[in-house]
Amino acid sequence: MKTANEIAAITDKAYLERIAHRHDSTMNLINYKLVPSVENAAKQGDTDIRFRIDPDLDRDLVVSVFSAQGYDVKYRGYDMAISWLNAYLKLRTNSK
Repeated sequence: MKTANEIAAITDKAYLERIAHRHDSTMNLINYKLVPSVENAAKQGDTDIRFRIDPDLDRDLVVSVFSAQGYDVKYRGYDMAISWLNAYLKLRTNSK
């Protein structure tokens, strides 16, 4: 039988692997779904996208990544919105 400390170490390893997988899955969502969706929406003249995020993904990571690039990100539960309206309005105001 393994000791409680050995089992705790196994649990910690599994936890870290799960967190890494969650991070990687969220980054894949960002890079391969959300970024193209933002670009496609902008090409159609839209100023935001709305989507539902899977509970297994990291909402805070999505917020952090897009906020760092100047987007406004809001969520309620698993419904999220990414907006670039403020940046667009600033651009339109400065171009006049």
